[in-house]
Amino acid sequence: ADDLMDRWRGKVVLVTGAASGIGAAISRRLLDAGLVVVGLDLQIEPMLELQSQDPGFHAIRCDVSREEELVRAFKKVDGEIGQLQVMVNNAGITNYTPIIGEFSVLVVRLDTFFSKVLFKEDFLSQFDLNKRSFLFSCAKESDRETFERMININVLAMASCISKAVQSMRANKVEGHIFNTNSVLSHEIPMGPIDGVDGWNLYPSSKHATLAMTHTVRREISRAGLPIRITSISPGLVKTQITSHTQELKDLFDKEAALDPTDIADALIYALGTRPEVQITEITVQRTGEL
Repeated sequence: ADDLMDRWRGKVVLVTGAASGIGAAISRRLLDAGLVVVGLDLQIEPMLELQSQDPGFHAIRCDVSREEELVRAFKKVDGEIGQLQVMVNNAGITNYTPIIGEFSVLVVRLDTFFSKVLFKEDFLSQFDLNKRSFLFSCAKESDRETFERMININVLAMASCISKAVQSMRANKVEGHIFNTNSVLSHEIPMGPIDGVDGWNLYPSSKHATLAMTHTVRREISRAGLPIRITSISPGLVKTQITSHTQELKDLFDKEAALDPTDIADALIYALGTRPEVQITEITVQRTGEL
């Protein structure tokens, strides 16, 4: 595998979401393998620190949801750093607010003229109402801006990066490899381990889309006869900054034996280091014992 990785030494790789978590682990692992790494992220400080430690790393502040910033970043890579040969689409966000809004549900006794609240719960499925009870619910409006931001970053930015990367690799006539950091939620949607995240908002929808995108692009590349491989990596529970979104999630991941971001980086290196004739189309990485 080390001999096969030798062909990638000195080659340029672009990593989105490179400032922390999986993206940072992937960047460090690729630097160790001798590649030139360009990191894109809104958080520039952690990347500048890595850049000061390793001259092979180049930090670019970039909001991947903004097309003009992506165009500028790709031009900088091609014009100042070198021919792009590996693309790692890792940037992503999540949200735990139910798509239908947050419900506050009250069950009230009719014979007390709505004056006495018997109990308060969050989920309609927990109630077994009879004729003597009245259910009252109020929901916060779902936020279209949240929906659009998640789709823009998780799906549209990835599509744009893939398109630009393939165009660059094709123009330069180089071997290439594209990686899409996905999720086990692209394959199924299990019940959430804590209240309020059973559906994970549009996150599973976005990851189903990027998994389908991976296979669509693979077929397009194959039909075009290009020496470019594409791999979807679907991690299970991984302890990153995104898991500190709420105190409940932080407590859950502190308690669970979650994967480390370096585990995902190792999976990427494995797929990258296979023979050019071998394409690892999908990798699912879960901790031992994870359901």
